[in-house]
Amino acid sequence: MEKNVDPELEFDQRLDYIRRIHRASIDIAEGEKVLRAICEAISLEIKSPPNPDRVYARSSCTDHMLSIEIYAQDIPSLRAALNSYLYLLHTAIRSLEMLANR
Repeated sequence: MEKNVDPELEFDQRLDYIRRIHRASIDIAEGEKVLRAICEAISLEIKSPPNPDRVYARSSCTDHMLSIEIYAQDIPSLRAALNSYLYLLHTAIRSLEMLANR
């Protein structure tokens, strides 16, 4: 039985509430302009994940680094979320490269 998680809870409260035990992280180092665009692109996905009862993610952006932490209840959910975020990042980077080469 899955628990419904209140999206208004703070990150640490949500982790405690659903007792997530599996974690992955993605770190990307890039230039400031590229990272700003990627952070904006990924922020909507981070704010409303497809299945908040099973997966939760948070991101942080600095001038030269994007970090994404993904927490999941089980390995298949972690793998699915990791694949989704990697594909989204890949698409954003490729789009920016195509725009730069115009």
